Amino acid sequence: MQRKSDSPMTVIQSIEDVTPRWLTKVLRESGELADGEVCEVSARSGSGNWSSNARLELRYASGSKGACPKSMFLKLVSTDATMEDHFDDSEVRYYRSDYTGLADAPLLKCFHAAYQPGSYHVLLEDVSETHQPAAFVSPTLAYGKKLAEATAVLHSHYWATLRSIAMPTEAQVLRYIDVAKPGLKNVLEDPKSTLKPHWPELLRRFFVEHPQKLLTRLQFPNGFSRVHGDLNGFNILVPKGREGSIYLIDRQPFEWSLRTWLGVSDLAFPLISDWTPEERREHELEILQCYHEKLRQLGIEDYAWEDVWGDYKLCSAMGIYNAIEFCKHGIDEDMRDRWFSLLTRSIATLEDAGETPRKTH
Repeated sequence: MQRKSDSPMTVIQSIEDVTPRWLTKVLRESGELADGEVCEVSARSGSGNWSSNARLELRYASGSKGACPKSMFLKLVSTDATMEDHFDDSEVRYYRSDYTGLADAPLLKCFHAAYQPGSYHVLLEDVSETHQPAAFVSPTLAYGKKLAEATAVLHSHYWATLRSIAMPTEAQVLRYIDVAKPGLKNVLEDPKSTLKPHWPELLRRFFVEHPQKLLTRLQFPNGFSRVHGDLNGFNILVPKGREGSIYLIDRQPFEWSLRTWLGVSDLAFPLISDWTPEERREHELEILQCYHEKLRQLGIEDYAWEDVWGDYKLCSAMGIYNAIEFCKHGIDEDMRDRWFSLLTRSIATLEDAGETPRKTH
């Protein structure tokens, strides 16, 4: 009897559903297996915040021809559409269709992906021998520039002034803020609070004034693109050696996330979440310049440096929403170190004063 998972279009529900027969079909359809078959597969399971995963090791029949990848990475996601924080098919489209034909896209090769309401899977190339999450290494200027170039490549593909894309609406922006807003009261009333004395008033004022700045920015499409939206250090894979590309993984926006937004936000978030304020201040100018220059090389020549910097500062402060959102249902004790660090670093960007710096080249 044919197993349900033997159909290449079926969403894999568990690691046990991955059969040699299914993998053979997938690899033949993806062009990785010209002749022969997979005769054995073993799995080493793991988990993430929102998923389960496995590193698959494959053995092929003698005489098999083609690329015949020896290992793959399988990610399985279950999602409940009735919950506030749920996922749709965005990650499947991220790997399978959104960037088809884009040269140098910083994406892992995808052998197969499928979605159905409630679950999906992606079957990706395994780069665990050569790459690691950026969160495991100290950030450097060289890494920051690679990240700037990688995000510029993705953003250029959906740049709002070059391609017809749906701009975010005022309602979507306000919805994004409203999701986080309940957390403000919880943070301000936290009995274990270590907020600095002037922060409560700063945060109250921020939630009044900053949203209007975002709404005003919607009036000018230049700078907007389809974004990843969550480029923290665990969603960026960097080479273990000095050479090699970086990969941007795990695009999983929630229903309320801003999927089209200012492209530079994809740089702002990792610079505030994964770099200390001192590291960020030392390198942010050169990293932003690299992003601007890469966009120009890709044909986006009317996005002025002053706008790049202004958008970066606007988006850097949005880390406050991200931090406060952790506590929308009460203080998140398990993630306290994470959200408080993000809040502290986001406030630091808000308090950094000064005019737009001149480009150094």
